Amino acid sequence: MCRLINKKLALICAVLLLTSIIVAPGAVFANEPNADGSDLNADRPLTIPIFADGILIGEGISINGSTYVALRLICETLLENVEVSWNQEEKTAMVTGTELEITAKVDDQYFFANERYFYVPNGILNLDGMVMLPIRDLATVFSTTVEWHDDWTISFDTYAVQMMQNGDVFYNDDDLYWLSRIINAESGNQPIAGKIGTGNVVLNRVKDPTCPNSIYDVIFDRRHGVQFSPVEIGTIYDEPNAESVIAAKLCLEGYSTVDNSLFFVNPEIGVTEWMNRTRTFVISIGEHDFYA
Repeated sequence: MCRLINKKLALICAVLLLTSIIVAPGAVFANEPNADGSDLNADRPLTIPIFADGILIGEGISINGSTYVALRLICETLLENVEVSWNQEEKTAMVTGTELEITAKVDDQYFFANERYFYVPNGILNLDGMVMLPIRDLATVFSTTVEWHDDWTISFDTYAVQMMQNGDVFYNDDDLYWLSRIINAESGNQPIAGKIGTGNVVLNRVKDPTCPNSIYDVIFDRRHGVQFSPVEIGTIYDEPNAESVIAAKLCLEGYSTVDNSLFFVNPEIGVTEWMNRTRTFVISIGEHDFYA
């Protein structure tokens, strides 16, 4: 672990750069949950001071309820030997260090670190030449705890930092195999939020006591007739596209776009009368309506 005191000059420069950020008009600033799960009260300020080991290292910005921070600032604060590079043609930042690889492409709604994926619904930002990511997700990468305080500051410590599990260990191969296939078969042509929603429905059923308790068994459940049409027509066995696999990984990370939904239907081709009569509408994403 690095000692922050040795990086004073770099951190001061980072602070000066961060404080010059201007957010595009129309951005919505909301409260981010506190460390205890409660919401902070009052309107959140545009910039949020960030402290590591009690030392001010820079400022994050609040966008749509998520606190963004410069990727370089966090990585260079938490690791001694780390390299942050930029591919102008691909608009992609890459971080390499001991037991760490991060790739983040500007405007994408996800980034990956050590073969694991993180959902960024507001998109990865490039502000004043700095690639910005949600601090909560970066804290997960480094297995450290971020605390939000009532005085509109954020703090974390660098002493307990360690790399999270790699994706090849974290993801269950069988779960990933079937979840990515049902996502692809049902919503392979839908936006990433819709793909995640389809996977959420499957995982919500796994947790529901009235449904089977595994991804495979939920997908192939026939107790009340075939639950998913791709099982009946055979497209469940098709090779999933790349984004369907990514969506499956995001679901397995715990991201959700449809809350506690247990059903989805395309209202243009599916029967919605039973849904509207017996279930609670949650949200529409792309071509699908989701119901709890």
